[in-house]
Amino acid sequence: MDRKTVPRGARRNALGNTVGARRTEKLSEALAREIVRDVRDLPPSTMLPSEAIMLEKYGVGRASLREALRLLEVQGLIVIRPGPGGGPMVAQVDNVHYGRISSLYYHMSGATYSDVADARSEMEPVIARIIAERGDADTRATLQEWLDKHASFDAETDYEHFVEDSTGFHAMLVGMSGNPVLNLAAGSLQEVLLDRTRGLLPPDERLKIERDHVAIAKAIIKGDATRAERLMRTHMIDRLRYSKERYPGVLEETVDWR
Repeated sequence: MDRKTVPRGARRNALGNTVGARRTEKLSEALAREIVRDVRDLPPSTMLPSEAIMLEKYGVGRASLREALRLLEVQGLIVIRPGPGGGPMVAQVDNVHYGRISSLYYHMSGATYSDVADARSEMEPVIARIIAERGDADTRATLQEWLDKHASFDAETDYEHFVEDSTGFHAMLVGMSGNPVLNLAAGSLQEVLLDRTRGLLPPDERLKIERDHVAIAKAIIKGDATRAERLMRTHMIDRLRYSKERYPGVLEETVDWR
């Protein structure tokens, strides 16, 4: 049959797909992709059009539309707000959500937290190099501001501030890479790992971590890409070695789906 021929009793919708009962699943997937293309530039919490409007716009049946929205909800791309005035709205797509989805695949593949830490240890040194090489004046100013604020707290006694500062430093660098793929990939690895290992660092290690962060930030500000990469690699290897020695059982656990 010619690809342009529409079978008797069928019709083409706005997506160019043949509509029919046997096509419901594939149609919903194609529709989900079309909806993503239409809303990807909208800010989080933006409401999608009403069901009636989307049915008319996309030329599909109610079952296909609802299945497409369900697929997007499962992927964390939209949120269905219940009650009067509710409906589908654009979700916040960030490292946390991406990490949550990724953790399911890591869990099913048998990946351990050690595997996640290994992958992260390979990615972040490269990111440090990229920022040192390509960072602009705004990047350097942000890092200098972090250094200035960082000098005023005690990592030994202020544990909550330490956790916020330490994780924030890595998240800040990942966000400075200028590459959304690296941002999501490295950031989600951090989220998955922190979900299980948060709170496992004693005071003496906290001080070393803070010294490492300061040295890395200064190398990036100076544009010394080689030093920035080397310092970050040493930092990540040291953290991984310490965690494996002190908490071997934790890192060898299979990643849990959160």
